[in-house]
Amino acid sequence: MKRPTVCAIALALIASSAVAGELVILQPTGEDAVWLMSKRKMDYLALPLAERVKKFADAGERGILAAEPNAPTPVLVSWRWWDGFSGRSTVQPVFEVALRRCFSDGSSAPVDFACARETYTFFDNLEIGTTYEVEVTAIAGGRRLATATRKFMTDATAPRLINVPGIPNVRDLGGRVGLDGKRMRQGLIYRTAGLNDNPEDIDFLTWAQCRAEFEAGTLTNHPCWQAGHMAKIYRGEHDANDWHRVPIASDRGRERLTDEARKIMLDKLGIRTDLDLRGAGEVAGMKVSPLGDRVKWVNVAMTAYGGLEKPRGKELVKQCFDVFLKPKNYPIAFHCIGGQDRTGTLAFLIEALMGVDDDELNKDWECSGFTNAGNWFRHETLFNQIYDVINKYPGANTCEKVEAYLKDCGLTDSDIAMLRAIILE
Repeated sequence: MKRPTVCAIALALIASSAVAGELVILQPTGEDAVWLMSKRKMDYLALPLAERVKKFADAGERGILAAEPNAPTPVLVSWRWWDGFSGRSTVQPVFEVALRRCFSDGSSAPVDFACARETYTFFDNLEIGTTYEVEVTAIAGGRRLATATRKFMTDATAPRLINVPGIPNVRDLGGRVGLDGKRMRQGLIYRTAGLNDNPEDIDFLTWAQCRAEFEAGTLTNHPCWQAGHMAKIYRGEHDANDWHRVPIASDRGRERLTDEARKIMLDKLGIRTDLDLRGAGEVAGMKVSPLGDRVKWVNVAMTAYGGLEKPRGKELVKQCFDVFLKPKNYPIAFHCIGGQDRTGTLAFLIEALMGVDDDELNKDWECSGFTNAGNWFRHETLFNQIYDVINKYPGANTCEKVEAYLKDCGLTDSDIAMLRAIILE
């Protein structure tokens, strides 16, 4: 048998090295927490409450705040590849990139996957304050040439913004610290704007206008769906606000969800329940969620701000919390049309009940200013009305006062204990 020469052995080793190559992950570095929001948003949220309130009331500052997309900053994963023969990249592999979430017990779970021909990719909608591991594998000709891994942690600053194309103002209620230092679980409750538009033709009527037509007997001049809605307003059976959206037509609003948006909400966020807080005029013609039959659609014509104090407002709050009391309903997405007033009011009650402090409660409401530059949307004109109601109830802090308020709405001690067991880590 002929023995291989030294030259042949050397050439074989060089070829093997060239094929194997070397892979090094560049970003994330693993040294510093990765920001999931822009510097502008992070700088704003780092301000003391008094300074934020002042900026929030300034039209110019609000315009700057709302100028950039209200979406998370995608996490860049980049790497360097070169072969072992030339010292530079001559072999052009395909790169498989796996992202896993790491747990405190040492286990991990797959989160996302990408396939790239360039030496970088992006991952979106990551959880805040969470450790991840990214694994990059170079593959050519069906062979695994090299693999590199890197652990990194995301910054813990709330909120966890969510990118859903076509749907503004989407964020996770989870991640904020509550009672006994426990964080609200991420991936359970999402607040969003409407998943479809309101009907194009809507009248805005006051209670007095509805009363006048009811007493004059002129409701029969309106289409049946509109007349029925106006009668409910008059009888106090619908919406505790001072003005009301009344449908002119019975056709549902136009779609907002793209195929990509549905895939994110159904497959990545795993939404099981769509809690729609809009009034009957806004959901005219709707019987199922815009997300489709896989999702349970619950419609509660939620009140906002000072409406919490009215008897009808308390009934609506109880109906909303009944949805959160059923574990099978999670994950839940709740929304009105803009995702700021009725949605913001319900978010306040949930977060306050979990023990989130006042500064963070303010921040969550203020984050709707990332999309709404309207100067009418301010603490003194809207948000403070919630405190005006809640502060009438006994308690040493906002958490205790909200607990007392919710008991006045009909929740029991066991209901509250169950909600905290579900939502807090």
